[in-house]
Amino acid sequence: MALYIEIENGAAKDHPIDGANLKLAYPNIDLNNLPANFALFQRKEKPAVGVYEVDLGDSYAIENGVWTDVYNIRTMTPAEKIAKQDQVKATLNPPASWVWSETFCNYVAPVAYPSDGELYTWNEETTSWDLFNNG
Repeated sequence: MALYIEIENGAAKDHPIDGANLKLAYPNIDLNNLPANFALFQRKEKPAVGVYEVDLGDSYAIENGVWTDVYNIRTMTPAEKIAKQDQVKATLNPPASWVWSETFCNYVAPVAYPSDGELYTWNEETTSWDLFNNG
C-alpha cells in the first residue's frame, strides 16, 4: 500500500495517507502524476527506545528525495539517568536476593527466568523459580 503526504510551505501538513483514502478525498488526483502539494511517503519502522533514552516525538522530513518518518530520540544526560534510577529504586520492593542492574534500570533475580515457555514465580526461600500453579 503506497502512502502519500500533503506538503505546505515545504513542510508536511498532516499525517501520511494511503492511496485509496487519498483518492476518496481527492477523486481527480492522479497518483502517478502528483500535484506539487503531495508527495510519496516511505514509512520507516520506529526504533525501540532504550532504557536510558528519551523519545522526543516523531516528525516527517525528506531523506534522499523521499518524505519519511524521523524519530527524535536522545540519550539521557547523566543527571536524568541517575534520577530515573532513583525513581525506580524508590518505587520497587524487590526480594532480598535480587540485585540492582544498571543496564536494565531494574532489579534482577540471581537466577535467570526459565526460557521453556512455562510460567514461574520467584521463591525467595530457595532463591529459585517455581513452576506457577494455577490451581
